[in-house]
Order: sequence, then structure tokens, then C-alpha cells
Amino acid sequence: MKKRVWLTGLILSLLAFAAVGCEQPTPVSDTVKWINTTYALLTEANHGDRDLIGGFKKTELNEEQVKALLSEWWGVSDRATADENLDWLLTEGHRMVFQEDMANLEEIGLVDLSSEELRSAAENSGYTEEEAAWLVAMVELYRDKGGHAIDAWDYCRALQVLGYYYVAGYYTEEETLDASLEVAKTLQGMYGSWDECMESYLAGYQYWQEDDGQDPDSATAARRKIYEDLQSSDENPYELDWNTSLVKTW
Repeated sequence: MKKRVWLTGLILSLLAFAAVGCEQPTPVSDTVKWINTTYALLTEANHGDRDLIGGFKKTELNEEQVKALLSEWWGVSDRATADENLDWLLTEGHRMVFQEDMANLEEIGLVDLSSEELRSAAENSGYTEEEAAWLVAMVELYRDKGGHAIDAWDYCRALQVLGYYYVAGYYTEEETLDASLEVAKTLQGMYGSWDECMESYLAGYQYWQEDDGQDPDSATAARRKIYEDLQSSDENPYELDWNTSLVKTW
């Protein structure tokens, strides 16, 4: 695992190095900015360029590095598996697993327990403190937001991988942007603001990480800090109107 993380970090460092000094050949339209902003947290975490599709300039080096990332993290190795992965994100994704998990917990009565009762039951069943905290957070999320609580996690990642497909050479630029436009329109209709969307994304991130988001050393806390730092930065991407008219500009 440590080797995998180290190798992934090296790849991302190379990508970030290759992105330095990159210029977009034409001005970035508001539609493309909107699409790129849906995965700005990951682009920022990877030290990429938020004005570039996928966060990185399309070069031979970046193409190979992104192919390696897609293979390692997504099981994508060609156009066919790229299409399959995108279809999974748009039709199932982690949101379906979340719904199934919550339905199972509801069936056995755990959703009806108070948070403290649930935490105690989890720890008595062998959960660690972190695992119990995660379970409580997910059940509280489900109680508050329902079965669609983490939907943005899947849709934002769909837009992210579409950008990667372009950098990796599995999709042309037009194919990536055409597909991204349709996903973006769907996502835009699901939420009323960037904050609503990003809260759903971050909830999904925590669901995937299975960590305690209240722990300042957790991956979820680190991802949330990136969001907060971007919001307070001079180049806050979320200043772009959520209700921007999304139209084909390419």
C-alpha cells in the first residue's frame, strides 16, 4: 500500500511539473470553467491547472502518466473500459452502494437508534473509534439528506474522469466536452449552489474514505480544507455563478 501511494504521489508530482507554464490555446469559456470547477478540489490537490481540461496539459508525458492513474485507480485501460467506467458512475456509482448500505441498516433498526446508541453498538461489535465515528456520520447524513446524499460525488467524478480521458487520449477534446456538457447540465439541475454540490461531494468522499471527518488529520478533513482555502482565495473558482448558462462553446 505504501509503495502504491508513493508511486501515485510521484506520478502526480510529474504531472504537476509538466503543467507549469501551460497555456490554454484559446480563452476558457464559462461553460468549460464550470465543468472544470466541479472537480477543482482534486485538481488543486494534485497541483494541476484549473483552466485545463482534466487539470493537466495534454502532452506525451502526461498522457502516459494519466493512463497509469486511470489504470491503477479506475481499471481503465482503453476506450471500452473508459466507456464502461463512465456508465457505471452515471448509472450506479457509490451512491447506489450507499443506498443499499443504509437500507440494510434501516432494515435491522440501526437507523432508528440515537447517534450515541449507534456508536456504542458499533464499538461493542468490534468497530474502532474511527470506524464507529464514520458509521454514525453516514447514518446522520442519511437521516438528514436521504438516499441521494452523496450523488454529487459520482457526478463530479464522472466529469473528472472525462477530463482524464482527454489527457490520456481515450477521448478527443470534443468528445470529452460534449459528454461533460450533458453531465454538467444534469448536475446543475440537482443542486442550487456550489456549496450544496460540494457538500454532497465531500459527503461521498468521506463515505469512500471511511474515516472520521471530524479528525483534523483525516483525508476528509484535508479535502474539506482545500475547499475552504479555494473559497477564501483571490482566485476562488466558486465565484462563477452556479446557474451559469451551460452551452457548447467549442
